[in-house]
Amino acid sequence: MLDEPKLSPWGAVQYCEEMNEGIYFVETAGHGGIMIETEYAKEILSPEARRCGFKENGYLNFEEDCAAAVAQREFLDKEIWKIPDYIKDKTEYENSLNDSIKRYFPEYWEKREKKLSANYSKNSEKKSLSQTLKENKTKIKQPENINKPVKEKNNMR
Repeated sequence: MLDEPKLSPWGAVQYCEEMNEGIYFVETAGHGGIMIETEYAKEILSPEARRCGFKENGYLNFEEDCAAAVAQREFLDKEIWKIPDYIKDKTEYENSLNDSIKRYFPEYWEKREKKLSANYSKNSEKKSLSQTLKENKTKIKQPENINKPVKEKNNMR
């Protein structure tokens, strides 16, 4: 893994936060974004997401205004990053990521939604089959007297 970046495509790094191993959020005097080691990016990001970034100095870069939302969306989907605690309204934050992606990277959003829909359909089919099996499972009715104590028979005379 590469060391924490000192220089970014946007200039000298003034602030760097490691989001996860090999993934950095950087700020410079005028701009910033997310930098992911190129080889690691191939492992963790979809090809569609990688096309939204640009390569420079061993990193795949996502500028903060638009493209970073794509990387963050993938990190959230794959559970390799979570929205920081200092962001109070996580739902609103996630919605703003989605809105940004829909506006600036509609092709990525469309492919992501298709993949999610296909995965949902597969999981729903499995779940509904499982649910159907549970619902249709025939219960064997126990005889009413199964748990009642047996009375001793009187000797018949």
